[in-house]
Amino acid sequence: MQTTHRGSSRIRAWGTTVCLVGLLVLPACEEPVGGERPGPAGPGGVELLFKVPVDRADNAFVPASDGQRLYADVNRRIEAFELNTGAKLWSYQRPLGGPSSLVARDGRLFWAGDTAVALDAATGRELWRYVLPSPAGLGESDGDDEAYYVGLHDHRVLALRATDGVLLWSRDLGPDWPYGGVVRGMTVSGDTVYAAVEHDTGINGYIGTGDVFALDRRTGAVHWVYRNGDGTRLDIYQSAGRVAGRLLLLSANWENEYIAIDRLTGVEVWRAHGEDPYFGMDEAPEVRGDRAYFASQDQHAVAVELATGRVLWRAEVRSGASKVAPCGNRLLVEDLGMSVVNLQDGRYLGSGYYSGQNEILHTDFVVVGNRAYVFGQRDLYAFRCPE
Repeated sequence: MQTTHRGSSRIRAWGTTVCLVGLLVLPACEEPVGGERPGPAGPGGVELLFKVPVDRADNAFVPASDGQRLYADVNRRIEAFELNTGAKLWSYQRPLGGPSSLVARDGRLFWAGDTAVALDAATGRELWRYVLPSPAGLGESDGDDEAYYVGLHDHRVLALRATDGVLLWSRDLGPDWPYGGVVRGMTVSGDTVYAAVEHDTGINGYIGTGDVFALDRRTGAVHWVYRNGDGTRLDIYQSAGRVAGRLLLLSANWENEYIAIDRLTGVEVWRAHGEDPYFGMDEAPEVRGDRAYFASQDQHAVAVELATGRVLWRAEVRSGASKVAPCGNRLLVEDLGMSVVNLQDGRYLGSGYYSGQNEILHTDFVVVGNRAYVFGQRDLYAFRCPE
């Protein structure tokens, strides 16, 4: 089992079959594990609301929503779509350097690649831009009503004023790291910003630790640091953490581990595992109520008790999975298509939209209420989940 360390195409093991994601999908990866075929109501009772052609939907990334519109980076353009119909509302030709996330709040849309940019969310008009001293395209960003927080390729974090992009503070998280590191994700909650960092402990990043820094959001002062691993393996993070009450949830996807940290003290609370030797999700587990959900390339989705990390159920899905989204009373699992699982007990309910049906769903699901949006190879899809 191999994978590239940095890049868009990865070789991942699914069972005993190796499938090359991003270039081709071998037929052996298309066989279902069972369950119903898509019917008039859609797989697992999930209703298809619309399917709208989007030019270069196969090159769509990082969809996001503020509850008013859907946004995505589509073929080097930031585009906005109407939630009820999928109609394109505006399109903005972005500077070079693609974003790893879009942040929509308070009528603004923020993103960062080689440059940090703020757009008017309703019109796509550029409000400001800030040329970054190092690329930010490998890290998810975040924002609040005061600032936009960006992590850089050179282990620095910047806070830019939300209204005009003025630099408020900068913090180097690894000034003495001999092999460098990349800020993989920013999460802001209350007066604290959490930076998840891939800290390289060997040349070319073949080993490393996952470091989480809790920073004062107004000054960048470091409150605490939590380190995952001892630097002899690849115990890294590749995405931002997710706040769930007092916990901060993270994925160490190379080791298929999911970690909960007390975000006030930086102490580990629990750790859950997927099956070895498979990769886990790049992103942090999703949360609904008192449960957290994740999936991995071992062809299973998992629900754990949020307080303890105790496994509540494991559901076999159609293929190796990389993303999950609670939607209504369903869990949608992105496994180069869509597997549908009962959110409460993990029953497998059905699947659809795979390469054998001349389609692949390839982005995150964006959930607004009981609706889920996702891009396929040619189209933007909207689904309604039963409540």
